[in-house]
Amino acid sequence: MKPKFFSQSGEPMTPDQRREWGRKRVDEARAEGATFHRLSVHPDLPDLVLHEGWIAKPEDQGERDFHLVLADPVT
Repeated sequence: MKPKFFSQSGEPMTPDQRREWGRKRVDEARAEGATFHRLSVHPDLPDLVLHEGWIAKPEDQGERDFHLVLADPVT
C-alpha cells in the first residue's frame, strides 16, 4: 500500500537536523490523520532522507519510495 503522505529532502544535514526534519514531517502528517510513519535514509546517498506516512498501518509497507531526480547542471 502506497503512503498517503510523502516528503523527501536531499539537503545536507547533521544527524540531529535529520531527526528534527523527520519530527516535523511526522507532526505535519499526524495533523492530517496519519497514524503510522516510516523515516529512511538512502543507503547510497546519506543526504537523501524520506518520510512516508499512512492513515493506518499497512500490512505491507512495500519498498522505500525514494524519488531520484537529476539536478540541473551548473554552468
